[in-house]
Amino acid sequence: MKEIETKFKLKDPQAFRNKLEQIGAQKVYSQLEHDIYFAGQGCKVQASTIRVRCLNNNTGVFTIKKNVPNDQVNIKIKEEIEVNVDNAIVMTNMLKDIGFSERFKKEKKREIYKYNSANICLDELPYIGWYLEIEAEGVCEVENIAKALDLDINDAIKDTYMDLFNIYKVVKGKPKLEMVFDK
Repeated sequence: MKEIETKFKLKDPQAFRNKLEQIGAQKVYSQLEHDIYFAGQGCKVQASTIRVRCLNNNTGVFTIKKNVPNDQVNIKIKEEIEVNVDNAIVMTNMLKDIGFSERFKKEKKREIYKYNSANICLDELPYIGWYLEIEAEGVCEVENIAKALDLDINDAIKDTYMDLFNIYKVVKGKPKLEMVFDK
C-alpha cells in the first residue's frame, strides 16, 4: 500500500481543531504513541523504516516502509506494510532476538480525524512542537485537503519527524537526546 502524506508546522492547534470541524472532519480518537525504530542486517536504514508502534493498551503496529522515488516537492510517498500485533513488547523482543537493534525512540500525542477517505492528524511531539499531517490516497487529495484547511501546499514539509528532530538535536547540540516526553 502506498503512503502519501505531508505535514505542516502549527502554531495554534486549537485553530486547526476548529477548521477540521468546519470542513466536516470527524475526530476518531486520541492516543499516545510510543515508536521504536530498528536497524539490522538486511535493513538499509536510509531506504526503509522498520518500526514497532506501542499503543496505550500494549497492542501495537509493526510497520515496514520503503522509499518510493517521486518528483513531489512537498509530499512524501512510501510503500508501507502494516500488521497489527497483540503485544508490542513481544514483537520488539522478537526483532531483537533475530538481530535487529533499537535505533531510535519517538513519542507523540496524536489526534486522528477522518475526512472522506483521508486521515488528518494533529500531532504533538517533544521538543519540536505541533504538526498537522494529511495522509490520503492520492497527491491531489492531499493538496485539496490542505487548500480546504487554508494551508499553502508550498509550506508543506516532506521530512519525517525523525529528520526534523535530528535537525533540532544538531542545532541544540544534544546528539543523544531521544524524542520522548519528560515523565
